[in-house]
Amino acid sequence: MSLPADLPEPTVDARIGSDARIGSDAGIEAAATPSVPNLVLIVDDDASSRDLLARYLEKDGFGVVTAADGRAGLDTARRLRPRVILLDVTMPRMDGWSVLRALRADPDLGATPVVMTTVLDEQNLAFSLGATDYLRKPVERADLEAVMSRFRADPPVLDVDGDQSTRQ
Repeated sequence: MSLPADLPEPTVDARIGSDARIGSDAGIEAAATPSVPNLVLIVDDDASSRDLLARYLEKDGFGVVTAADGRAGLDTARRLRPRVILLDVTMPRMDGWSVLRALRADPDLGATPVVMTTVLDEQNLAFSLGATDYLRKPVERADLEAVMSRFRADPPVLDVDGDQSTRQ
């Protein structure tokens, strides 16, 4: 191996309510449609962590897009404007703390909820940098459900009665 090494660009995977993994920008475009109001971006360099969190979230009705490093995650967040971001700390190219700072400084993304998911015990730092919540790995499904229940978009209500007096 010679330095500098040529590493392939990390990919971003989109998972929209199924186990099918959609790669490339075509999948990202599909994820950005208004039909996915509960879109969650998972940014984590560990593929098994991304997959586990994605499966938990999909079972709870969330659309999921994943990114394998901080820089790809930040780019994806800027393109898709997810409802919530789950963010690991220790990653190549750009660590989670840098991503969190960049998100909070971005006028379009500054209010996006960011849940830190990490093995590190840095809860105070996370909150001081603007994290919305903090989950220690390995993430338990019940803990994830409790945190994510606060961020679910309300489903639209269809009025099939038509009676004006019963509408509220």
